[in-house]
Amino acid sequence: MAQARTTGKIGRIVAWFFAVLAVLIAILVVIFLTFDWNRLRPWADDKVSEAITALRDHWRPESRLASPAQ
Repeated sequence: MAQARTTGKIGRIVAWFFAVLAVLIAILVVIFLTFDWNRLRPWADDKVSEAITALRDHWRPESRLASPAQ
């Protein structure tokens, strides 16, 4: 009889866990679909500009016109 109670209790815990997980996923989906992504555009533009500037400052192309070492 104790085995049946334990199994039922574990089953309820697992059911609640998956129910809460499903609700959280549903909330995230609703937020994702209704969020105004244009609000992030200035932030994204700044980050991309910083990354491009950093790459341009550190990257030096090799000159193809340089004379070979003699």
